[in-house]
Amino acid sequence: MSGQKNPWKKLLARTVWIAPTLSVSAAAGLVILFSITHAAQAQTTQLQQEAGTAIGYLVSLLTALDPTITDVAVTDDQLASTGVVLDTVPVLISDPSMLIVDDDKVQCPDAQFTSINAAVSAAPPGATIRVCPGVYRESVVVDKPLTLQAPRQQGTATECKTTTSDDPTQEAIVKYNTSLNGGNPSEGFDVESPNVTIDGFKVEPDVIVISNGVGIFTSRFFAGYDIRHNVVQNNTIGIYVNSDGSAPTYVRENCSRDNNLGGAASGNGVYSDQGLSNAQITNNYFTGDQNAAIVIDTFLTAPHDIAITHNESVSDGSIGTFASAGPTAFNLTADYNKVIGSVGSGIVTTNVTSSEYAYNDVENGTFNGVSLHSTSSSVVKSNKAIGFQLNGIRIGESSDNNTVGTNRAENNVQAGLAATANSIGNTIQQNHMKGNSPDCYDDTAGAGTAGTGNSWVNDFGFTENRTGLCKHATP
Repeated sequence: MSGQKNPWKKLLARTVWIAPTLSVSAAAGLVILFSITHAAQAQTTQLQQEAGTAIGYLVSLLTALDPTITDVAVTDDQLASTGVVLDTVPVLISDPSMLIVDDDKVQCPDAQFTSINAAVSAAPPGATIRVCPGVYRESVVVDKPLTLQAPRQQGTATECKTTTSDDPTQEAIVKYNTSLNGGNPSEGFDVESPNVTIDGFKVEPDVIVISNGVGIFTSRFFAGYDIRHNVVQNNTIGIYVNSDGSAPTYVRENCSRDNNLGGAASGNGVYSDQGLSNAQITNNYFTGDQNAAIVIDTFLTAPHDIAITHNESVSDGSIGTFASAGPTAFNLTADYNKVIGSVGSGIVTTNVTSSEYAYNDVENGTFNGVSLHSTSSSVVKSNKAIGFQLNGIRIGESSDNNTVGTNRAENNVQAGLAATANSIGNTIQQNHMKGNSPDCYDDTAGAGTAGTGNSWVNDFGFTENRTGLCKHATP
């Protein structure tokens, strides 16, 4: 058909115009029907080839998925099941030698203690302390290996979404009021020993604490902590977790709500800045924390070997991994998290290397969906970034030599996927973008695709700032 106009373009335009009233199969059928009516022409084979191409383009336009590129962005089923440890209400430990605490001895008449601190002082290392429902106006120092367990009433996502009034007949409520160890802030639990479990409490400041309150604090000099099934609310920081990495530390299945009390690092659900490694932060639910759901930062030692998985943040803040004032963080994993309506970006990385950010669903935040800053040699894959006020996925601030692939970015105000701010050497491949401005954006310079400093390989999108970045893009 050399020298002749291609009839498929006109047909495609007409078909797309009526496409909103058709299914993909029906619309594609129009193209096939058109090819049959021209089958008698001499160039039948070539027309059929063009028909196949037109069908592919039509399917792409209707679904925003290129049939030649496998779409492996995270699904709801994967978020719910892949690699997840099921959240179950723990069975209260039955140990005849355990110590029992009850503030008024109503729920547990045989309790030996009416304060948690008194039980901790009396307990031998390795003991279990059962704390019965009640209100405990104290700041608890745990300075030996112990298990402190209360009858959890909340903690799962469905339980955490709605704030409930304190019920001291059902919950063990720690209302702390003291600055511990001669310092600031006030703390509900100050854990100063390895191998401590804090399980099933509601932790919040007493009315006299007007700033600088931490729900649960763990020391950077030890490890082996298990912080689980707690509700931390109305604190400055919900859970301030640090460790030396000598044993695994877990922060799991906690409910973090409205931790916005004034003070240093206010507005964070889970926070670390003194060093954290060999840790798992998993299956927690966050809502109403105005700065971030999770912040892993450092001013002392580099965070490393941390898994942040299967957490859910709704109308909360970002999941952030940083090394803002120290050596580069490494071997971090943020996978299978859901961040909806974030104040700021969905997921943020700064000064990180050799890490993975994958299979996350981030939607409708005020900045970027996934935002890389000074991040190198890391993998960003199979994330879904939808409806952000800036970019869906942003590679910025000299983030070099990363692999960014198989992500989906839709309906973001700025670019679907943007490489900017001297970020070079990145491989950007097999991503799907639609409804962004533009879908594909790269303002770097170099020997890569379209004169950029990066390699764009088989990416799908309709609009681009430089010709050659995306398949199906129009000039």
